[in-house]
This record gives sequence, C-alpha cells and structure tokens, in this order.
Amino acid sequence: MKMLNVGKVLTKIIEIMCYAGVTLCAVLTIWAVVSPATLVPMYQEGNVTIYGSDFKMADPAMKNPQALMIVMLLTGVVSSVMMAQTFRKANGIIMKAIEGAPFQPCTVKWMKEIGYLSIALPLIGFVGSVIAFLAGGMPTSEVMLNLDGFVMGILVLCLTQVFAHGAQLQQDVDGLL
Repeated sequence: MKMLNVGKVLTKIIEIMCYAGVTLCAVLTIWAVVSPATLVPMYQEGNVTIYGSDFKMADPAMKNPQALMIVMLLTGVVSSVMMAQTFRKANGIIMKAIEGAPFQPCTVKWMKEIGYLSIALPLIGFVGSVIAFLAGGMPTSEVMLNLDGFVMGILVLCLTQVFAHGAQLQQDVDGLL
C-alpha cells in the first residue's frame, strides 16, 4: 500500500510538471513567432534535441532557425499534453488499486489509452523531427525514431488484456453476490 501511495503522489507531480512544460513550450512558441530575433540567438551556440533528433543551431547550413524552433516547441506542447494525460490515467489506475478495486472497466480503458499514448508519443516526436528538419533546411542533421514508446505501448496493451480478463472475473463474482 505504501508503494501505491508513493505512485499516487509521483504521478500527480509528474502530471503537473508536464502541464508546466505545456505552458512553457506554448509561451516560447509565441515568443518565437512574435520576436524570433531575441529567442533564436539564445540557442545559437548549442544543440536542440527533440525525441533523439539533434539539431545544431549554429550550423551554417540552417536556412530557417525560427521555423525549426516553432516546430520543435509545438511538438513539445503536443507531446507534453500526451504525457500529462498518460500520468493522469496512471494516477486513476493507482487510485482504483488503493480503493481495492483495480479490475474495473474504467481501469481497462485507462490502460488501453496509456498503451496508445505510449505508441503515439514517439510517432509525434518523429513527425515533429521530420517537419523541423525540413522547415529548418538542415541537410546535415539526423532524424531518428525512438522505439522505447512502442515497446512500452505494446506491453501495456498486452497487460490490458490481463486486466480486461480480471475485470470480467470481478463482474462475474459481483454478480454472484
């Protein structure tokens, strides 16, 4: 039970942090649109990374650093919202487990959504990286696809089937009582 309480607190904290990331990325996106001359030079000496794809902001081959920043920040907004939703659903599952009823239809639904979000996150990152690559006009950059989310999503979707079976058994037992 102690571990569930820790999980409950951590998932809520991470959800809140993800929404803070959404806010930060949204503000920086507006900043990049309104005043790119002040935002883009801050990153000129470093690299910007999005889901494993690395963009060198000082690369002389870069044609449009403003477009690159905007695409990357918008990708950050979308992926942060998706991560926040993942942790929100994980918190719901933990709350059901704390209540002593983890095998419920809503838990199965949340697990399925976590699986789909886990698979969609690297796809969003990859698409964002490709668009940033094309928008920035950087022929020397690499775009990569991270497969960790796919593995996680497939595992969660498989576990969803176990929880669906448990939920059916729970309904059968509740029907007998």
